[in-house]
This record gives sequence, structure tokens and C-alpha cells, in this order.
Amino acid sequence: MNKLTATFFMPKGLTPVGETVPGEFPKQLNFTSRVIPNSLELNNQRFSIKINTDPGYDDLSKLGFVGSEAVDIEILSMIPVSQQALDSNMGNLEAICDNLAFRMQMGIYIRSLRVQKINEENKEEGPGIMFPFPYGYQPEKFMQAISPSQVGETSPKLEPEYFTHDNITCAVLKWYHKGLIAPFEIDKFIFFFIACEILCGQNQTRVSQYYKNKCNHEIRNCPVCNESTERVVNGASIKMFLEEECNVSPIIARQIWNYRQILHGSNDAFKPSNNLSQLVVELQAAITERIKTLLSISQESPPHIQTNAPVMANFGFTTSLKS
Repeated sequence: MNKLTATFFMPKGLTPVGETVPGEFPKQLNFTSRVIPNSLELNNQRFSIKINTDPGYDDLSKLGFVGSEAVDIEILSMIPVSQQALDSNMGNLEAICDNLAFRMQMGIYIRSLRVQKINEENKEEGPGIMFPFPYGYQPEKFMQAISPSQVGETSPKLEPEYFTHDNITCAVLKWYHKGLIAPFEIDKFIFFFIACEILCGQNQTRVSQYYKNKCNHEIRNCPVCNESTERVVNGASIKMFLEEECNVSPIIARQIWNYRQILHGSNDAFKPSNNLSQLVVELQAAITERIKTLLSISQESPPHIQTNAPVMANFGFTTSLKS
């Protein structure tokens, strides 16, 4: 079987020391653990939460986390292959973290994750998988990627046109800027897509369709007032804008639009198969070229976004026990 150990940092509680005069602030407060080790068994697996005993996490203040302690979420899985045990339990681990986050009103960020094969005596054996501190292993919503895809100006200069942009250009640049500094890939996608929608709204590319009922029959005119039911379709218009104005392939354009449905509550967007990190690069590259046109920057000049550059996230490696 395999043991999955996910470590996160949790702020300790504050407990007054000695007597406290009513109405006055305690003279001394000490940090105290909030963790009560507990476990449960469900679907032939054992789930536990406990204080981490790794000496490297004894003093988190050295790592910049004052007043916190390392806490382990442990999952014992009967699946014999480490990678399969990890893949099958990521949903369980995320469910635990999401529920704990809501109950404690604090974000839970997995700082390290280890998957290790163990025997019936709980002793480690065989190779394992390690996603070390500080990156750990993150679900889609906390995914952070590193990619050498961006090439910017080396020594930019102030230009008079910085102060003469219209409201649309200013709005596009604001959302693009937010996308650049957003820590998580999903946030980058949302901000870049908002910039994309603004750009599309200023473009003449429009796809119009007549109203279709649930039965898929087209109704061209209102049966009451005879007004045309033709209207601009947002999804089709944005996909056409990406394809025709931004040189995005039809497949990527469709994937970008489908992922955008996360803003309407779609859970399918969280599937790892969506390759969010690559979609972010594709979307950023598309709108970068359009913004350069908007700012009268030559397409040969930076910034450039390279869509074929490698995108790396969730850094892990295989571990083995010394003989």
C-alpha cells in the first residue's frame, strides 16, 4: 500500500498566560497548537490529520511563517502503485483541504507532498514520489507554473502616448497587468480573458444567429410582434475573433472558450486534462499581439509570448530508500 503525506502550515492559537484583569489585555500570550490528531476510515482507506514531526519544520519562523506549525494530512491507500495512489486520491485530498479551509476560514496550501510505499508494519519500502517545499503539489485552482515564454523590452522608455490612451485601451492594459502579477494560473486565465473580451468588443468580427428553441427549431421572427430574433452570439464571436484576428487555431480557441465557462459554475474546467497552464500561454500570446497593434508597436518588436516554450508546474521527483 501507499502512504500520502500532505503538509500545510497552520497558524497556532494564542492563549493568555497567568491571570488576566477583566477589561484589560493579557500581559502575556503564548502560541499553542490547535491540532487535535484524529482519523477516520472510509472506502477501505484511512485518513488522518496530525502534527508534522519532521525536524526541518520545527521552527517555521526560519521559513517566514511566524506563529505557525506544520500539519500533516495522511492518506493510507491500498493501491500498490505510487503514481496511481496519488492520482486516485487527489480528489480526496482537495475535498479535505476545501472543507478545512471553509471551517477554519483560512487558505490551505500544500507546502510539500510525499507518496511512499509501505508494508503492513508501516515501514517504508521501495521508491516513492516527492513534491518538496516550497512548491508542494497543488490542485488546478492553486496551480503556479514557470515558463520562459515571455520576452519583454530590455530597457523601456517613457513615451508621450502613455497618457493619451482611450478608456478601452486603459481597461485592456489594466486587466493584462493583473494577469501578469496574478499568482495562480486560473487567475491569470480569468484576467487575460477579460482583456480578450474587451478587445473582441471593439472588433468588427461578429457572429449573429436567430433564436433557437430547446427543440433546436430556428425562430427568425417574434410570433407576437414580428421583430427579428437575430442577435450577436458571444461565444461564437469570441472564437472567431481568436481565430481570425489573433491567429489562434480552432481547437485552442474552442478550448479557451470552454474553459471560460468556469465563470458560470462549470466544474469540468478543473480537470487536469484541460492543460490550463498551456491555455494561459496561448491566450496571453493571442491578446499580446492585438494589444501591440492597439499601441502601434511593431509585431517584430517585443513583447513576445512563445507558445511553444515548455511550461512546468508541480515539480516532483522519484525517491528511493538507501540500502
